[in-house]
Amino acid sequence: MVYDTPDVVYIDKVENETNVRMASRVGSRVPAYRTAVGKAILAWLGEEEVQAVVAAGMPPVTQHTTTDPQRLRAELDRVRRQATPSTTARTSRRRGASPRPSSTTPTRRSAPSASPASPPG
Repeated sequence: MVYDTPDVVYIDKVENETNVRMASRVGSRVPAYRTAVGKAILAWLGEEEVQAVVAAGMPPVTQHTTTDPQRLRAELDRVRRQATPSTTARTSRRRGASPRPSSTTPTRRSAPSASPASPPG
C-alpha cells in the first residue's frame, strides 16, 4: 500500500494459504482512516496529513468505523506507542498492520491476522 492523501492505494497483494481472504484489490483506494495499514502510515506522518484526512470527511462504513477526529488521533497515538494498528472487519476478524522495524516507512503489504483453519478431524 502507498499513501495518497487522503487514501491508501493497494499496489500489491499477497494471499495466504488459509480460508481467510482479504477483500482488497490491487489498484483500489480506501480512505486511510478506515484501514489498519492506513492508520499505521498516518501514525508516522505529520499532523498536516492527519488534518487532510479529517478534512476529506470520515463517513462510517460499519458500526466500528472511526468517525471522530479526536478518536482517530487517539488511535494514532496508540499506534505510535504500540506499533500495532488494527481494524475490526465486518466478520469480526481482527486485522492488523505494523511498520517494518528496520525501516522508517510502514509495510507495503498486508495480510489478515487470523489463524489458519483447523484440519478436519
